[in-house]
Amino acid sequence: MPSSPLMQAVGEYLHQDNQYRPNLWIDWGCKRSDGFHNFVIEQQAARWGRRMSELLEKQYSYELGKDLFKYEDKNGGHDERAWSYRLGLVLKQFYKTM
Repeated sequence: MPSSPLMQAVGEYLHQDNQYRPNLWIDWGCKRSDGFHNFVIEQQAARWGRRMSELLEKQYSYELGKDLFKYEDKNGGHDERAWSYRLGLVLKQFYKTM
């Protein structure tokens, strides 16, 4: 997979031997409504989210459920309501109560 400008800029920070390597969350909504524009955005977000997850696993040794988390929101779209719901999932994952 050819490297994108984004991966060229951040790739060195994602290597397994980097002590400051971040845990990552990737999500997207699967709801294809609210017009053609939103349909295209969600379709592309799902496609690129899956590709990014694959790249992180294969090229940077990320492991799903350990340091890489992804969520396909079957009922969510590309809007503030869906983002606010998914942000709660991110916060619960990364900031678990003791």
